[in-house]
Amino acid sequence: TKEEAMKFQQIAGKSSYIGREGIEFYPQELMVFHLSNLPGTATCTALDNMQNKKSKYKVPQRTVLLETSMLRPMVKGKDVTPFHVECGEYIVPFPYDKSNPKVPMSMNELITKAPRLAEYYQNNKKMIDEQTNYNERIIGRSDAEFYALARVGNYSYAENYVVFRDNSKWSAAVISNVETSWGGIKNPVFQNHAVSICEDTDGNFISYDEAHFICGVINTPIVAKYMLTSSDSRSFPIRPRIYIPKYNSENKLHKYIVELSKKAHKDYNNVKIIQELLNELNKTYMKILDETLAKKINGDTNLYIENLKLLDFFLKDYIIRIPIVNGYTYTSKNINEIMKTLNTIKPLKVEIFKIHNLAKKKYDTLQREIFKDEEISDEQMQEIKIKIENMKIKCDIIKI
Repeated sequence: TKEEAMKFQQIAGKSSYIGREGIEFYPQELMVFHLSNLPGTATCTALDNMQNKKSKYKVPQRTVLLETSMLRPMVKGKDVTPFHVECGEYIVPFPYDKSNPKVPMSMNELITKAPRLAEYYQNNKKMIDEQTNYNERIIGRSDAEFYALARVGNYSYAENYVVFRDNSKWSAAVISNVETSWGGIKNPVFQNHAVSICEDTDGNFISYDEAHFICGVINTPIVAKYMLTSSDSRSFPIRPRIYIPKYNSENKLHKYIVELSKKAHKDYNNVKIIQELLNELNKTYMKILDETLAKKINGDTNLYIENLKLLDFFLKDYIIRIPIVNGYTYTSKNINEIMKTLNTIKPLKVEIFKIHNLAKKKYDTLQREIFKDEEISDEQMQEIKIKIENMKIKCDIIKI
């Protein structure tokens, strides 16, 4: 609809947060495991390597004992649904230390700290090496160990994440440290089709409330519709072109989105409650868009209205000029507000006009980008004129 198209223009923009593609755990039959039914030891967990009939790598299923300290739960894209993550089915080795986050432990260090994992890597070096050149290009280091993983860094040690799918279905959820049955509390890691957000654009880790704010915005129905309309569902952008402002804990609208997201995570499987929460998220996010819009065009609507009332009180004959700008003054909501305001005052005349380029020189001087948008049609201008005249107020369409 026209109304949606106008909202899409406001949604399209830059996010204050960074999305990161997940880690390449390949070949999966060698690097991804399920918890085994067999018992582990005090320091090791019994694991069964996963099987995929369609895979080009044929690795026999077997049970291995690997050091629990080197294991992490892994999230796949398919594990993510709106406001929920099924985490626990997959387990992966993660031979890294926070002190050197981008490069794995050396083989000598691994032999000391995790001899079983070191032996597992050495026994399967030939198959792992087939992935090494690809990983080296992403890691940017040719001296990394052959079992190095692509896309590992400081962000692999964050406390709070928003994870969303990069294909098929648009959905996001918040996930923090995971309580596992096999190794206590663990940091999750994400496979390549599960995109994670844990930092803002300045590199600061996000708080728990901040994660819920981001998640609430991403799951908003109008945002989901925008993403599905503007993107190929086979591959959503890793850094979505969505306007997500920096979270402000003093902003009531931001805090309300946090509250809605937290409730949605608790009731993620209750269809009725989720629908009610999504409706509230939609309304709240649209209010944020309108709030941002007012700042963008340097306007305080309430102040304008108060000034008009003062003008009406002190003057008998005055003329009001209203620029009609697509997506700004020209939305069904704003047109209704304009009509409502005009009905409470009685100007001598109202003059309406399309956006013009007289301000270009001023914007050039200020080194600011001038607003550009689709021009309003003559028919649309005429419709507004008729609405104003129906209130017994003279109205002219002027050109500037």
